[in-house]
Amino acid sequence: MARPRNLLWLMTSGKERQELDSLYDLDETLASERTTDAWVAKEAVQKAAGLGMGLPPQSFEVDGRDLVTVVHKSTRHLYELHRWKSVLNGRLTSLAIAERKSDD
Repeated sequence: MARPRNLLWLMTSGKERQELDSLYDLDETLASERTTDAWVAKEAVQKAAGLGMGLPPQSFEVDGRDLVTVVHKSTRHLYELHRWKSVLNGRLTSLAIAERKSDD
């Protein structure tokens, strides 16, 4: 499913928004795929933190990252993202997330 460009304003901020927004001008298909990846990763982080939409998706960045830091009520959480791509069509098919207890 193609993700529309205007979704970026609901889920991204800062450098992440700039990079994805610029990508739509260059390659709309790739931009849509990366936006979907970011959306899925953000939902996973929100759920792993136990906060759902209580943790605004604009408050943290996931695009191109394997480690995501979230600060909520002065508590810092570090999440490790693992992505797999299908051999058949090259699209993101799976995402796993794990909270890391330290920066080691």
